[in-house]
Amino acid sequence: MKFTAQTDVLKSITGIFTKAADKTALSETSGIYIEVSGTTVSFKMHQFDFFISYTIEGTDCSDGTIFVAPQALDTVIVPIIDALTTIELSGSKLLVRTKSSESDLFTLSLEDRNVFLVDTASIADKKPTVSLQREVVIRGFKDVQHAAAESVVKPEIASVYLYTKGETVYFAATDGFRLAETRFLAENVDADVGIIIPIKNVQKIVRILENSADTDVHLFVEGDTVHLRTETVYIRTSSVQGTFPNYAAIIPASFAAEITVIKKDILNFLKKARLFSNKLNRLSFGVHDEKNIFLSFSNETAGSTKNIIAASVKGQVTAFPSFNYLFVSDALSVIPDDRVVLKLVDDSTKPLTICGATDTSLITIVSPLLEE
Repeated sequence: MKFTAQTDVLKSITGIFTKAADKTALSETSGIYIEVSGTTVSFKMHQFDFFISYTIEGTDCSDGTIFVAPQALDTVIVPIIDALTTIELSGSKLLVRTKSSESDLFTLSLEDRNVFLVDTASIADKKPTVSLQREVVIRGFKDVQHAAAESVVKPEIASVYLYTKGETVYFAATDGFRLAETRFLAENVDADVGIIIPIKNVQKIVRILENSADTDVHLFVEGDTVHLRTETVYIRTSSVQGTFPNYAAIIPASFAAEITVIKKDILNFLKKARLFSNKLNRLSFGVHDEKNIFLSFSNETAGSTKNIIAASVKGQVTAFPSFNYLFVSDALSVIPDDRVVLKLVDDSTKPLTICGATDTSLITIVSPLLEE
């Protein structure tokens, strides 16, 4: 086995596979399987419920396969400054050569190669259910993943829900205390889709697509398996078998007050949280006057702090709930607008809705904290 490829491309690929590798898994589910056939070079990884194949064109190629640790290959590739790198199997070692450097790596043993024998060509011929721009998939997942639960006790909420209505595709996530939803127009929707993808696999998909230069992502579903493909990348992930919460029922239909404020002003105040927030991460806020709001933290050890921030206030509420500042910070960090709108119902037991001032397609809903 032998091929030569652009070093920058190899750095991107080894970086992807290193980040995707499950460091606690067996070597057979955390290694890179490299296959050369003609001038086509395929890099593959299989991890129980997740499979990735990344294909490039090489030169000076000889057919063959190899199985190697991604971290080791990445460590060798990253420092290379030459434009081209040649990778070649020699006995039980993998040689990595450039004009100015040479390294050899021991390969990994592989008992079952069948897990890597995926017919990506036949998958490429299948008609996609949904086609989206790569940037839409990346942004959709990144916009909402902060709201997914970390625990796998309830896998349906330790996930991101992707579904379509007409020509619109929705991404949603919730951990029971907050909800994030964003929506985009799809390039093509052949049939309605409703899939729940585990958050750990969502994070891998994002990293992979961020390192791809392809334009479009085509998606289709077979049973509990989700397939995503681009021109050079194929991803297969399991989906969660269950029902995503009927979150539409908790989205307020109307609001008593809407407060528009510069996002940076709130984020700057939240920097004080490390010193002044309490064990519940409680952030209190309210209307100071018609042109200002206040934000405050307080705890029994450090003391308290309060800022007056310029804002545009429409409507009024009689009681302001408090919220977990971490949830508010997460919501603000993914909103692209410089100004955000805080929407309130006149009921201190109801959630806070956060969205951009101009782009309202992304919303985060944060449940209030109970009074101590």
